Amino acid sequence: MDEFQSKLPDLKQQYGLKHLPFIEHVWGHRFRTDQTPMILLFELMCIIESQYQAKKNGLIKNIFSPENDTLYFNHRRNFKLRILLYQNEILETIYHSSMTDAEKWEKQFDFLMRLGSDNFDFNESDVEHIKRNFSTFDGFYNVIKILSSLTFDPLSKKRWTSKFVFPISREYIWCDYDNIRGSEDRRFFSRGGELLYLMLCRSSFDLRLELEKEFIEWIDDEDDSYSQLASVPRHK
Repeated sequence: MDEFQSKLPDLKQQYGLKHLPFIEHVWGHRFRTDQTPMILLFELMCIIESQYQAKKNGLIKNIFSPENDTLYFNHRRNFKLRILLYQNEILETIYHSSMTDAEKWEKQFDFLMRLGSDNFDFNESDVEHIKRNFSTFDGFYNVIKILSSLTFDPLSKKRWTSKFVFPISREYIWCDYDNIRGSEDRRFFSRGGELLYLMLCRSSFDLRLELEKEFIEWIDDEDDSYSQLASVPRHK
């Protein structure tokens, strides 16, 4: 230990670091220690869902296995639903206005169509999908309010692509995303969820089988009422 301590100044200078990444070297894995339990769960659920998709495509045999040495980062992003929940700043004004129902729809769709982005560009098919699923604007408003009420830490000032709904169905599993750089981010999903996943992959055989069974049944349940509620305002 004394010999190691004597080498610290050289190591710090070599890597240009104020503090050596002890945790990374101990675990062989880079992650932040300030991830909250709920954010850990959100990240873990993203990994499990993407590994489930990898299993369906024949890339791995089991979701949980000590042989799994690759994580298939094809996480859900659900940008359009997140826009409706967290960026639809005109919604309250429209709802409380004296406009007719037709005028409310026109105002809402005009706002969405003007957002314009490669990630969440609303188009005519999205508009038609919403129109088919709601007989009134008030019905649309109520669904959006119900879904947004399921947000974890709703008063936080996080960017809209770093806000999460409690994962009560697979439709609410989505990644932390940097909408400026256009890539998945590690600001909140800082690999603690990956470490949890690897721990589960090294659990007992019986536990891995039980976990896999439970998660597959849950992910495959497309008739879940909350899944249906999420799909109503969002065109697939």
